[in-house]
Amino acid sequence: MLEEFHKNGAQIIHRAGQENPATFLKMLAQLVPRELSVEHSASIIGKLSDEQLAAMISELDRRIAEQLAKRAAGENAKLIDAQAEPTPECGAATFGWRKLNPKTPPHQLAKARERARRLAEARRAAKQALWTVQKTTHLRPVLAKGH
Repeated sequence: MLEEFHKNGAQIIHRAGQENPATFLKMLAQLVPRELSVEHSASIIGKLSDEQLAAMISELDRRIAEQLAKRAAGENAKLIDAQAEPTPECGAATFGWRKLNPKTPPHQLAKARERARRLAEARRAAKQALWTVQKTTHLRPVLAKGH
């Protein structure tokens, strides 16, 4: 029986799980014991005497106080050894606030700025023209009643 299980056990278990999952799960549940007894083994602290526990606590208190004193005195403070680099003034050997190695070349930026300026100017002109038309034709925007 053991030889058969070693030869074909994995295949048989896989086939049983595929063909009849309910029986497969029932078989798995039967492998687990109904009652599991867990015993607590005594730890090392349970074996210590009251004097030994008191000595351990006093040693821990001493270490904690020592660490707090060092922290308060700044002995364990982490220092950063660095110097701040001055930021260049706007326009001082730079193209405004541009990065050192920008992806967009300056001539393309100039074109984009010019286009944005022209579009903003066109929007302002359209607004002004609309206002002029409304003013001359007396079609001013309607305000809330009572105003």
